[in-house]
Amino acid sequence: MDLMVVQGKCQMCSIIENQIDTKLPHYKVQLYIDVYGYHTIDGNEDIKVSILDNIYTKSTHLNPYSYGQKLNQCNNYSGKIIRQSIFTELSHTQEQVNLQIQSTANQTLTDESYLFRNVQLILYRCYKTCKTCSGDGKQQCLSCYSNIVMSASNTCDSCKGQNGQNFLQIPDGCLSQCANNQDYDEDNYVLVPQEKCEIDCKKCTNTQSCLVCKPQKYLYFGQCMDQCPEYTRVQGDNCLSSIESILKMKNLRITQLFKEFHDLSTTKVTTNEHFSVILSNNDNSFKKGFDIYYSYFASKRIFGGPLVWVNAKFKFTQSWTQEFQFIRIFFEVILGDIKLSSAKLTYKLNDQQLEKITLNQNYSGSNRNIEDQIWPNDYKFNIYKVDKTLKYIISTNKQLTMEIECSNDNNLGFCGIQNMVVVGHFDCEPEYNFDSFNYETGRNPCISICGDKIIVGDEECDDGNNDPFDGCFNCRYQCEEDCDNCVYGYCILKYTKQKDLQLKGDSVEYKLTYNQDVIQLPCIFQCNICISNLCLQCNYGYYLNTINNICETFCGDSIQQGNEKCDDGNSDIYDGCYQCELIQYDKCDKEFEIKNNRCAYCQFGKCLKCMDGFLLDGDICISVCGDGLLNLIEEECDVQAGDGCRDCKIQDGYVCGKKDFSTCQTCEIECSQCLSLDKINLICKSCVDGYFPVDGKCQLCDSNCITCQQQSNLCTSCYRGDCDFCETTPGLFANKKTKKCDSICGDGITS
Repeated sequence: MDLMVVQGKCQMCSIIENQIDTKLPHYKVQLYIDVYGYHTIDGNEDIKVSILDNIYTKSTHLNPYSYGQKLNQCNNYSGKIIRQSIFTELSHTQEQVNLQIQSTANQTLTDESYLFRNVQLILYRCYKTCKTCSGDGKQQCLSCYSNIVMSASNTCDSCKGQNGQNFLQIPDGCLSQCANNQDYDEDNYVLVPQEKCEIDCKKCTNTQSCLVCKPQKYLYFGQCMDQCPEYTRVQGDNCLSSIESILKMKNLRITQLFKEFHDLSTTKVTTNEHFSVILSNNDNSFKKGFDIYYSYFASKRIFGGPLVWVNAKFKFTQSWTQEFQFIRIFFEVILGDIKLSSAKLTYKLNDQQLEKITLNQNYSGSNRNIEDQIWPNDYKFNIYKVDKTLKYIISTNKQLTMEIECSNDNNLGFCGIQNMVVVGHFDCEPEYNFDSFNYETGRNPCISICGDKIIVGDEECDDGNNDPFDGCFNCRYQCEEDCDNCVYGYCILKYTKQKDLQLKGDSVEYKLTYNQDVIQLPCIFQCNICISNLCLQCNYGYYLNTINNICETFCGDSIQQGNEKCDDGNSDIYDGCYQCELIQYDKCDKEFEIKNNRCAYCQFGKCLKCMDGFLLDGDICISVCGDGLLNLIEEECDVQAGDGCRDCKIQDGYVCGKKDFSTCQTCEIECSQCLSLDKINLICKSCVDGYFPVDGKCQLCDSNCITCQQQSNLCTSCYRGDCDFCETTPGLFANKKTKKCDSICGDGITS
């Protein structure tokens, strides 16, 4: 099918005519138009769609005033709108289609009007070598190009070999050469570049399925996207779903049974053949027509969609005649509504349990591709993936059924289905085993059978035994036993050397000389191709040292060979493998080990940081008294200088800091007896002469007191017998060392 471009030409205000070029050979056309009625259309006013050359006319009357919906995105228009789709298929072979759309509404646009959009004229194309045809088959030609004679089976040959005109250019006929470096296929049919692709698409089919996207875009089910859906696998510029990955798998006997709603190719006949209405709960569904079950979304036809599937239940049926072990169905559900948690879709496959999908969050991707005049600007929608595999044990049950129901609380919600694919497969090709784990994890489940004497896949050889020295082992070439050099498992050189063996008896000594085949281990286990004891190519994971002609391993190439215990391809010492040696970490694998080994942070069983107060020595946490690191588990203190901490124990009369590299403190120097009641706060019980304790602190006595208590002036001993101040006598001062009133020499006073 081809999608044709419609270019409007206004003849009168109420009539639009368009002459559409349809030169590409075809046998049928399909016309689809969404028509709208706005506001106060009278009962005798219709919209009429006609194809003049086929004498086709369809008149439709719409009553928006009674049954329409308000335009939420058009503030200047207060009226209601109603819509319906016009769909028809007609036999057609002419090179033009004359389309006419006429409205009999006779008031201004804002009062009453008929509108239309989504005008699509699709051609059902002939086979490429047919100039005219009755169908799309190769044997349905009615005439051929450039005087080529049609065969008795109604087929036409290509232009290849037609007197120098070897290339078929549709619709012009046979040409001598391709213009503008155009591509062509095996029949020299010229592949004309597609000019009507979507804006982000570089090359597409005639049904708007993109084949190549423009730079920085990703291709997903024929659509170009800014980013891949999260449930797909990125491969180059393609987003591969799980079902597409399966279709690309080799040696898996797989058949595609159904693939629709991924571009514009899905027909009304195909849709109605596989989907049937079971239940319609209200009048909100099928607003485009009671037999139209599809709409348009992101440049493709989808099942259901806005105004088509709001509250209704369908049954999908797919049958087959082949024998299948598994049936896999993949599709994407589109849910839309003016609010979250309202739109719901339920589905049930065969006798499986019923499953439900709810619109619980808004679409977060950059490819929205959804809008409508009746929706508010904050309309919600999202896309959900369904991917199910069913196992078929009874071969007579060759049918897949699915009941799907859309439920919405209001008429602005909808459900839709896109990118629907059904495939069937039955095991692998005979030389392969089916691996269920690989299949469930999205990898190729077909594994070659090593030992069946059939060489397939990545097998180099298969001799059907486990002998490591017969030229083939584990389906890889190996040298035979006692062979010095071999190529692809065949020995090309053996050489011998003499060896003496002495046997001594009672009176006779025997000396035997014999030849012994020499086994060169490097050429058996390390070298792949050896000639004359010279290695030309090493085995996988070995590298040839050209100086000593030895195949050696290289630590860090992610290939474990030779004496390597492991090879993870990195230099991370904390991931269990370092310098191709396994590193066993048992210091912090479990919670109790972490606690016992004083480790604060571990990675892959390796201690990276110790608890406070412990020093990391390799991968062991140790405690060193005197390093300044305070280990509160085993140490009361740890100071590198100063008094108060001995053997990491706090001495009496001191308090020590609880941080690394802290110091210890005691009472001020005036205190003669310092106590630490709780190892945090200090209290002075007694003071040196000249001070007295008050609230654990030492206060200064008056200068006439040697000692005092309770108050600074309550002397308990004095410098003078009368406890007067020494300074009252000129030339005397209180000498704290002698505890007397002594004279000051040199003050000019004799005393």
